[in-house]
Amino acid sequence: MQLALARRCGFVALLVGVGSFAVSGLGRAQAPADKAALIRRLLALTKAADLAVTAMEASIPAQRAANPRIPKEFWDEFTARARRDMPRFIDMLVPVYDSHFSKPQLEQLLAFYESPLGRHLTKVQPEITVQSAQAGGGLMLRILRVTLLSLALPIALAAQRELRDTVAYTTAAIRLRAQPAMGASVVAALPTGTRVHVASCSTGWCSVAADSAAGYVPEEFLTLQAPHAPAAAGRGYINARGQWVPSPVRTANDSPPPGATARCRDGTYSFSQSRRGTCSHHGGVARWLTP
Repeated sequence: MQLALARRCGFVALLVGVGSFAVSGLGRAQAPADKAALIRRLLALTKAADLAVTAMEASIPAQRAANPRIPKEFWDEFTARARRDMPRFIDMLVPVYDSHFSKPQLEQLLAFYESPLGRHLTKVQPEITVQSAQAGGGLMLRILRVTLLSLALPIALAAQRELRDTVAYTTAAIRLRAQPAMGASVVAALPTGTRVHVASCSTGWCSVAADSAAGYVPEEFLTLQAPHAPAAAGRGYINARGQWVPSPVRTANDSPPPGATARCRDGTYSFSQSRRGTCSHHGGVARWLTP
């Protein structure tokens, strides 16, 4: 929001600056008639008015992108008014040229622009202006990307240092892979909240060990915050992986409740995430519900 506001303010400042230039131009001394005629002839040869319109129109797409709330009708009317007011723009340029060029210099410029090379320059100048604006826009985008990356890299490296050689927990059910790649073979499936030891992290992957298995998991699915039991979870415990596991329960219709992994011999259902010790206080496992 602040960036958009700054862009809008920048555009308004541009318009105010143009207006200030116009007002200041009115206060300049009038050029002698013969010199003014030379200047107007030079401005006509160089197509100064057309170049000004071309440069303005080349900048409008960027302004529209930076100010999406301004309707298309505004920019159409803005361009139309600018074209209509170009004769006034030429009038404002006469005293500017008068202050920077002597009469002999103007005559030399006229001689150049009336030459074949000068006419060619005048012909291709509008295209050069548009392509220059496009090239400048592309350069600015590249600079923006490099700047963002240079600022983001220290943050990413700090996050990697925070996770190095420490304990973390999975934030979702993920696969532990043999290599740091999505297509690598699966070593194990890690449920949400699995406690892992992180050895190191690089390029979005972390080398971890979980129980007796080791491999790689995406860094985005790890957190340093240990999972806590839900507020209304009832009886249960946190297993060796740091996961909250409800205690075995019975159901009214004797059907497995969601999340149950085994049926115990006493008729209860267990939610254990490990086959070791499952239903140990309920007569042992009568039937596994998960492969």
